[in-house]
Amino acid sequence: MIKNLSLSMLLVACCLIALPSTGLSQQPSIPQDSLSAYIGKYQMQQGMQTIFADVYIENGKLIAKSSGGELLPLYHISGDNFKLLNKNLPVKFIRDKNNKVFQISVNGSVAWSRTQNVAQPTTNKSFNPNDFLGKYQITVNGQLLKIDVSLKNGQLWATQLWDGGNSKLDFISTDKFIVNALSMPLTFIRNNGNEVIQLLLNNHDLFARIKN
Repeated sequence: MIKNLSLSMLLVACCLIALPSTGLSQQPSIPQDSLSAYIGKYQMQQGMQTIFADVYIENGKLIAKSSGGELLPLYHISGDNFKLLNKNLPVKFIRDKNNKVFQISVNGSVAWSRTQNVAQPTTNKSFNPNDFLGKYQITVNGQLLKIDVSLKNGQLWATQLWDGGNSKLDFISTDKFIVNALSMPLTFIRNNGNEVIQLLLNNHDLFARIKN
């Protein structure tokens, strides 16, 4: 949500260095039902922050989307081995003893773990959207920034009031959400009276709720 505030707004950490193109033009075909084994949300820790990436299928090809929004096509080599197209970085999906993909190795290092958090419908009984509605603010470099959390057709949305950027919030559990547009964690914080008083974005940026 916040531009230039969080490390997760950068490109996927392992892909910052542009390497020479592989020159590959046609990748070996792989059935879409096989590709579906890799789709999901993955995360890695960078300091105190959690960075997320989404892997999905588009036009029969596997795509990784970084928290910063960069789309990274994955070129299939063989088995669970891929390459980041035009970056020459090897990517391997790692399976557990039950043959389920649970990690991604980039350039030989295990960097990403598959998150087990799956967004639940907002009709979940433990989820009361009215608890979170309102405006939240933070001061960064002397500038006051505000986020408005609203409800649209039963779905929570967050809007950056300084530039109009917005995204729906996908419910994870209790007070935890994912900013859908950025694959970024967002947590609402309560006081001892169970009232929501703060919003923590990407485990880093703390917004205070504005009292009406």
